[in-house]
Amino acid sequence: RTPVKELEALRAKTHTFEPMVFLPDTPNPLTGVKAELVELRAEFEPESASVIAFAVRGAPIVYDAAKQELMVNNHSAPAPLRRGQQRLTIYCDRMGIEVFASDGLTYVPMPFIPNATNLSLAVVAKRHGTRITRLEVHELKSAWDKETNGDGNQ
Repeated sequence: RTPVKELEALRAKTHTFEPMVFLPDTPNPLTGVKAELVELRAEFEPESASVIAFAVRGAPIVYDAAKQELMVNNHSAPAPLRRGQQRLTIYCDRMGIEVFASDGLTYVPMPFIPNATNLSLAVVAKRHGTRITRLEVHELKSAWDKETNGDGNQ
């Protein structure tokens, strides 16, 4: 399971971050990014006991490398590393959150209504280091904009 390519047409603004070794005391690189509709993509190579946590509009997404497990808003799913790497794609809109991991082996869709004023994003290393090879955030346009749906209604 992977997101459809057509979702790329909704990208309004992109924030790209340099590869980095992410440690528990590394500051959150996403502090300045605020978005209501968001696509977050991360590729990382965790140490064997690493835990890396993302927060998207208040929803916690945590990857535990030792367990090879993904926790999305306190619901767990197996998410094995693929060639020592994990790839996450996270979509959050006004009604839900969807997380894709392990090159399509793991898909976690969840109803989630974020607080309208919480547009924050975060990434934190909880335990040990993680080498982040790709980190990008796309602010998205609504799929229901007048130009998109053709009938003038939102």
